[in-house]
Amino acid sequence: LTTAKGIAGGVLAAMTGGGGGLVFVPVLLLMGLPVAEAVATSNVGILITTAAATVSNARAGDVPWRRVLEIGIPAVLMAPLGALVAVRMPGALLLALLAGLNVVNAILAGRPVAGADPDVDDAAPTEDSSALPARTIPRIAATGGSGGFLAGMFGIGGGLVVVPLQIIWLRTPIKVAARVSLAVIVFS
Repeated sequence: LTTAKGIAGGVLAAMTGGGGGLVFVPVLLLMGLPVAEAVATSNVGILITTAAATVSNARAGDVPWRRVLEIGIPAVLMAPLGALVAVRMPGALLLALLAGLNVVNAILAGRPVAGADPDVDDAAPTEDSSALPARTIPRIAATGGSGGFLAGMFGIGGGLVVVPLQIIWLRTPIKVAARVSLAVIVFS
């Protein structure tokens, strides 16, 4: 029964694009795991699925590695802090904050991105397309750091944090943002 629930959670995550915060953590909670254990277990599941996707994207030449490092280093540094906060926080508060993050993301999902060009072909990123002007370094660090912190704290993947922040703060096309996020999560 536990395996069936895990498979169902994986299928639902694949169908919806959701991951830990939307699918794995709630499924694990339904299985009776305490909140902190559900978050930690979700992180392991996310590592496995994102590693597989990153390998596939890398084989196709679709991972902008420079951007991954620019966002991934702050994420790696902040993820342990998020995990530390999570284990010291009451489970009910952790769940309330996760629910709040999901609501904020639902609201932001309906907003158009300023400066986005819907006609830009974002299917095949290059290393040149991942380079950003120096003035965006604080936004890159904030994107990676907040993504890592929240990943450690909530057991979520980049779909809830790193992808939206890349789109909003860095004006990254969605497909590139998703690929970068997957690779960053592997490291954080």
